[in-house]
Amino acid sequence: MLPINSPPTRRLPPANEFLSLIPDFVTYLFSSEWERNVNQEKIFIKLNHQAGGSEYGFYYTNNRFCHHPGSYINGQGITLKSVEPSLQEDVKEFCKQRQLSHRNEHSLTQSLSVILPKCKTYQDVRDVLPEILHKATPYIYDLKRTREPGFLVQQYSLLKLHFERVVRISEYYAASKLLD
Repeated sequence: MLPINSPPTRRLPPANEFLSLIPDFVTYLFSSEWERNVNQEKIFIKLNHQAGGSEYGFYYTNNRFCHHPGSYINGQGITLKSVEPSLQEDVKEFCKQRQLSHRNEHSLTQSLSVILPKCKTYQDVRDVLPEILHKATPYIYDLKRTREPGFLVQQYSLLKLHFERVVRISEYYAASKLLD
């Protein structure tokens, strides 16, 4: 047992304030995707109902498509059934795309949580991220770039891989936002 006045054996690193910016970046890039997914789910529910399914929704391989919360469905005694066979292929493709979107969202979050702790100032955050992300948060919106993107990660091969992932995902979903 350590004496009462002894120093701690291990210091925890201070929380990096820049990690709190990650939800801003994710929301900025994925909000259009989320909205498209919700709208597509509504279309599938309507098409499923027109094909003879429930007006409340359906299940497809453990994916629930429904406008109402579970408590409403359960409280009303409504049982959701499987998607109508005529829609299965379209719903399957949609689920694959939505799963890819979730994976990309998680990858972006993970990569940013590895890169941002290297930053010391908001200027570092602005400079280390790709140009696409500078409008995502007011903290770096007005800052001008002073160094090349990814300047902090170039000497670390693992961080460089994370940076390249951020660039790839950011470019894809920024282009996707323009389609709306």
